[in-house]
Amino acid sequence: MAAECLVKTVQDPESKETAAELLESADEMKDMISRWLDVAKLQTGSYEIHPEFCLIKPMIRKALKHFSGFKDFECSLEISPDAAAANVDKQAFMQIIQNLLSNAYKYRKEGSVCRVKIQTRKLGDFLELMVEDDGIGVPESALDKIFDRFYQVRMDSARKIGGTGLGLYITKELVLLHKGKVTVASTLGEGTVFTLELPALPTETANEEEE
Repeated sequence: MAAECLVKTVQDPESKETAAELLESADEMKDMISRWLDVAKLQTGSYEIHPEFCLIKPMIRKALKHFSGFKDFECSLEISPDAAAANVDKQAFMQIIQNLLSNAYKYRKEGSVCRVKIQTRKLGDFLELMVEDDGIGVPESALDKIFDRFYQVRMDSARKIGGTGLGLYITKELVLLHKGKVTVASTLGEGTVFTLELPALPTETANEEEE
């Protein structure tokens, strides 16, 4: 709160920059603590989700607000009419999307705009959602480790890439809690695509249709 106040009230350019750096550090610390709490809950099985049938576009747009001030970030949505809703926990879903968007931004091509495309389609009783970026990509040797705790892809020793290595691990665990799955495909130097499969219908509804 003190950092936010300083950013808004300080007039001296140098002091304003220092206040902005302080606020950024505070946000990073808050994010780190939140991730550790999520990991603890996931490991102990105490992380609870409450799926409900809801439209996904408003939730994605809400997750995108985190990047609203980023001039080097762009995201387009292609939501298919027959794949516009899912049976998900709203907060967990937004965290999944935000984690994938943050990952795309972190591994963008240096000096370039990070462009992300989110698409959906219906796949039986599931919603298939693809998050595609045009970043630096992932080496084939790293694809089977990318969802491991603390794992971070190291591409260029001269470039500092921050983070805890927990975002994709949390993403995978949250998807599994929804009885869904997440996969990744990537071409080095061209970009990465994460594909999620999440329930499009409440479990009860799906069972009734099978009967």
